[in-house]
Amino acid sequence: MALGSGKWCRYHCHLLRDMLWCKANGLFDSAVHYAQLAGNIYAMGQLMVRGGCASRPAAVLQEWFAWLAA
Repeated sequence: MALGSGKWCRYHCHLLRDMLWCKANGLFDSAVHYAQLAGNIYAMGQLMVRGGCASRPAAVLQEWFAWLAA
């Protein structure tokens, strides 16, 4: 998958499939989890924005942002 600026990202097919399935069914927390497993910061960020961070408990957000900062 091209990310622009000549950078590429490699997906693990099963993680991508599961992430997309969860996203399509409104299971954003699970989709974020699969993005984490795939190590895809870009997809995780998009899911966090589209999934409505404001509606998540503070503990979940802390976990997500800690993962992004690592």
